Amino acid sequence: MKPHRFLAPLCLIALGACSADPADETPGEETAGATKNATAEGGVENAPSSASATDESNVESAGGYDPDSSEPQLAGAAEFAEVAKARLADASEWKLRSVVELKGPVGNTILDEPPYAYIAFGRGPTDVDLFAEMEPRFAQQQQYGRDDFYDSDGNVSVMCMGPVTQVGPDSPPLVAGCTAAFRD
Repeated sequence: MKPHRFLAPLCLIALGACSADPADETPGEETAGATKNATAEGGVENAPSSASATDESNVESAGGYDPDSSEPQLAGAAEFAEVAKARLADASEWKLRSVVELKGPVGNTILDEPPYAYIAFGRGPTDVDLFAEMEPRFAQQQQYGRDDFYDSDGNVSVMCMGPVTQVGPDSPPLVAGCTAAFRD
């Protein structure tokens, strides 16, 4: 196992628990602290404040996520995280068979050194179910700030291609190759 792969999710968790002092930031600098840290209520600064952990139940009631299907699917982030943990119990990587749209409440939006950006699905910055590694344009175009990124319940949706990895048994899974899904 490569050391940087081991540290990346740990850094994500640490970044999610941090709050930055805007006075310490250089104007125009995009770092995890300079951009949209999660509020204690579990959302990004400009996310609707009505997001809650129960909002994801609407997604999960539509049917279960089938990891063996080759058809595009919709899954709640928490449900997908549980499937990912099971798939990664004896493997270092899981390749998705199809595109999956993940939906759920945002615990944090993390903008690391460009071009890295992550959506932390969960109930707060330290209660994360799943990390979605976003494509570079998500941060470059500041797509996290668009009103149509959030639904009326404060949830977000991202389309992911994978692969999915997990560094350790206690870390949330990380799904790569994700793009924002915007509302009409």
